[in-house]
Amino acid sequence: VSIALSSGCVSSEIGMKPKNNLDKAAILYKEGATLEEGGTDNFLEAEGKYIEAAKFGSIDALNALGVLYMKTENYSKAQKYFGEAAKKGDEIASFNLANMELTNAYSEPNINKAIELYSYSADKKYAPALVALGDIYATGKGVKVNFDKAETYYLKGADLDSDDALNRLALLYLMQDGFDGDDKTENAKKTVKLIEKAADRGNAQAIYTLSMMYENGFFYEQDHIRSMGLLEKSAELGYPEALFSMGYLYLIGTNVNKDTKKGLELMTQAANYGYSNASNNLGMLALKGEVLPKDYSVARAWFEKGISEGNILSAYNLAMMNEGGLGGDVNLEVARKLYAISADQGYTPSMLKMADFYGTGKGVKEDKENARNWLNKAIETDEPIALMAQANAYFYGMYGYAVDKQRASEWLNKAKNTGSKEALELEKKWNAISRYEITKKKMEFKKNVVNH
Repeated sequence: VSIALSSGCVSSEIGMKPKNNLDKAAILYKEGATLEEGGTDNFLEAEGKYIEAAKFGSIDALNALGVLYMKTENYSKAQKYFGEAAKKGDEIASFNLANMELTNAYSEPNINKAIELYSYSADKKYAPALVALGDIYATGKGVKVNFDKAETYYLKGADLDSDDALNRLALLYLMQDGFDGDDKTENAKKTVKLIEKAADRGNAQAIYTLSMMYENGFFYEQDHIRSMGLLEKSAELGYPEALFSMGYLYLIGTNVNKDTKKGLELMTQAANYGYSNASNNLGMLALKGEVLPKDYSVARAWFEKGISEGNILSAYNLAMMNEGGLGGDVNLEVARKLYAISADQGYTPSMLKMADFYGTGKGVKEDKENARNWLNKAIETDEPIALMAQANAYFYGMYGYAVDKQRASEWLNKAKNTGSKEALELEKKWNAISRYEITKKKMEFKKNVVNH
């Protein structure tokens, strides 16, 4: 369930002198927040501080209690405290209650109640509520699909400088045009005007998007210089993807003078902002000893961070380290679990690793049927490496397949038709094996003839 923290409002309606109440509420709330940041072991102490702060009129504390109970799945208490904050007019509490109504957190989903609560929050110009209402009408969740209503809510959110609203609008227009639409449609024009407007207000994401549009010649005439200027501006504003892109360009020396020190600084900034690709890239640099000193423990730390941010490449890379015993003991069980994380999200190399683990009994009980299932999932991606894996399975008789050179060739041809150079190399390898086998048989035949 999506939850939001309060904006820090404190009500002075309850007892004593307002200044004293405000001071006490603020101090108690901050103490509770500090305790909560310390981990789940401090739950009871944090809860106590928030309850005391709420007694002195802290709406922030009421919301914090709701969030705290959501984390522990005590939905009835979460509803109680969000409800108390909402009654005091807090738009964020109304948003949190709406999320609970919509996602069946504590009762049957109630779309009408959710819309009512989102609308209250939206009327107070809370952008996430406007985005949520747009989502409801764009997707038809419990209501009839209405793109016009969705657009209205997203536009209002975009006017409040919401990156999410901008993203949703672009997706909405894309849905209406079809994913093969060009950049000359009315919806494309509306999207560009919206992005330009946001960029003029200094929105870092919109500036980054404009940079990519100039770089790729979408809507505008391709202009690498203009693109770089916008990219630098977005990075200066701290947009993680722009920091990552600029870091990468400095590392490889494209469009800028190569500067590995600056490249690492920008890449690290992006990672510290939670941009998972940056965490993964830093892990790879430490793993390979490129730019950074080779250090497996540092690589593992960056990959673990990437995994916590949902990066499937980090899961694959850390799995490889555990499989190979890099920076620690070989741990096939951990490796398999990490491969499974990225395989479940459709990463083809991980699916093939799962097939190999089950097909050969590597760190797990051999299960050739499961191996074939993973191989079939990989083949659905139509990636050359998956097609070649199926070809090899028939060529060598792996995973319970009988050796079948004809079917192997058919799958290899499918891989070759994708233009894969690796498929051509595999064909050369097979031909060499076949020549060796033929030569071996001839020599055995001659030896038998001589012996007789």
